[in-house]
Amino acid sequence: MVTKRPPKPGEPGWEPDWLHDDKPRRTPYTDEELLEMAQGVIDGIRDSQAWRDLVAKVGEEEALQSVIAGIRWRDPNSEEGPVE
Repeated sequence: MVTKRPPKPGEPGWEPDWLHDDKPRRTPYTDEELLEMAQGVIDGIRDSQAWRDLVAKVGEEEALQSVIAGIRWRDPNSEEGPVE
């Protein structure tokens, strides 16, 4: 019996593990995953006054890095101090 191997990153059908709650993570999020999640957060708050104020104060790149840092900090597998 031939079994089909799961798709690898970049191949059609591949999805990162963090999309599936049934697969607990054992490693920190990758930089690519952090960026993708941060972009999703920003897409949801882009029209808020708080986001506009933050971007006006520190610039878009620094604001993006702040969102990424927040996600990384909440990652239970990160070495940077997850929330308990």
